[in-house]
Amino acid sequence: MIYVTSDLHGKFQCLITLLNQAGFFLNENNHLYILGDVIDRNENGGIDILQWIRKQHNVTLLLGNHEQMMLDCRWLFDGTNQVYPDSRAIRALDLWKHNGGSTTIAALKRESFEVRQELLDYLES
Repeated sequence: MIYVTSDLHGKFQCLITLLNQAGFFLNENNHLYILGDVIDRNENGGIDILQWIRKQHNVTLLLGNHEQMMLDCRWLFDGTNQVYPDSRAIRALDLWKHNGGSTTIAALKRESFEVRQELLDYLES
C-alpha cells in the first residue's frame, strides 16, 4: 500500500503514531511518501525525522520549502568560524527563522559536524 503525508514540522512521535494506527509497519512492501516540510517549529526541529527517513528503505522524502530554506542556509553549518554571509544569505536566514527554522538551527548546532553534513548532503541528493 502507498501512504502519503506532509507538513510534519518536527512532530516525529505523531508520525510514528499515525503510521502505527494505519498499519504501515505491518507490511515491508508498504511505501510512505512525505511531501516535504518535515523540519522546523516543533520538538527538535525534525532532525530526528530526517535521521529516521534516511534509514528507511520504503520512505521517500520530497523536499518542501522548509527543507529548501535549510539548504539555502547551509553556510551556517559549514564548520568554519570565518563566515561572512552576503545580503542574499542573510535574507534567506531571516526567512527561514521567520518560518520556524530557529528550532531546527538550534537542534543542528547540537549535532556533530559529521551528522550535520550527512543530513544536508542527504537533502541535496
